Amino acid sequence: MLNEQIRSLENAKKNSEAVYENTLQLLENEKKHSEQLSEQLTEIKANKLAQYQEELRSESSALNWQNEQIKEQKVALEGDIKILQNKKSELQKEIISSEQAIKEYFINIDKHILEQKIESLIFPYVHTLSEQYNISKGTSLFIKKGHIYKSSGNFESIEDFVDAAEDNLTRVGYRRSEKIICAVYSSIKAGIYPLICGFGSRKICYSIISAMYGEIPETIAIPSGYSEIRELIDSINKAETKVVLIEDLFGKLNEDIILPILREFPIGDKILIFTCEDIECLQYVKRYFYNYFMLVKIGKCKNIETTFNYGNVENIKNKYEHRRTSGREYQIARTIFYKTGVNHIYSSRWADILAYLIYEFEIEEAEAIEILMQLESRWILSTEEIENVKDNILKLGYEIHLE
Repeated sequence: MLNEQIRSLENAKKNSEAVYENTLQLLENEKKHSEQLSEQLTEIKANKLAQYQEELRSESSALNWQNEQIKEQKVALEGDIKILQNKKSELQKEIISSEQAIKEYFINIDKHILEQKIESLIFPYVHTLSEQYNISKGTSLFIKKGHIYKSSGNFESIEDFVDAAEDNLTRVGYRRSEKIICAVYSSIKAGIYPLICGFGSRKICYSIISAMYGEIPETIAIPSGYSEIRELIDSINKAETKVVLIEDLFGKLNEDIILPILREFPIGDKILIFTCEDIECLQYVKRYFYNYFMLVKIGKCKNIETTFNYGNVENIKNKYEHRRTSGREYQIARTIFYKTGVNHIYSSRWADILAYLIYEFEIEEAEAIEILMQLESRWILSTEEIENVKDNILKLGYEIHLE
């Protein structure tokens, strides 16, 4: 009996020890699990903190960038305000000068009428001073008739056209002319009116157009103060040539008649080319006019008369088809004219011409930019804007020369 009790107690003891061991093992497992959970929680906290800090840094960087953009826009707007204030001051001076001129004219109007009557009596056949010009009855326009050379051949390549036009320009005493040729051609193809500025601009126009369309353009010279828009439109429509050259429209207070002409004749069946004698003629031309024009500032041209090579480019298969998309050239233009007073219309048409120079004439990007800056942009931007443009071009990885 006693032995059974002892065995029973030993069994109970063994069971109790087994339970104790199991309990210790469970506690150990729970401790390890708790430590793992603690480590995971610490890791999650660290990851969440790092993620939050990264988001905070990113948001802070974005806000700083936006702040810089706002600061730059503020500087640009302040610059625009300054430019507009200067323009306002110039216009006020121009108004005062114009009012004075008008006042003096009307004070001496009797004298002017008398002078005209005397001149008409002394020179009754003034219209025969040059056989090249016609002065139609009731108009003061000087019109030099153009000529179409129907026997002119068709060029097979753009290079043939450039060679012929370059030879023409050499004949009239203008060298280093390839940039001028490419600019005028690209301007016309992009639907922008060329405005050739400088002495000999008529001969420059004739040299290029004779090789481009096989004709000497009909030439219309605008007298000072001319304002008969309908008459001018009618004269352009009556021209037999595809290209019509308009001279002396700038610098004689005639600028207000330009926009109706441009709207009436988008480049198509008729192509208008404008010329002026000097950059001073464009001093008071409003900048938005350059949304329509491509200024081509020419250098020295000798006073030589000559015959021309005639040809036609209409059969040339273009390497570049004009497209209005936000491509590389448009990004370049937006970068170049950032923080200047020019609008997006100007930069877009600038990009159109740039694209033709690059793809049609296979001119390197940097050289094409330099061509447009030398021939046009440097002449219509302020000194401060030119410096901004130079900095912007450097950001594109290019350096240009504007001498």
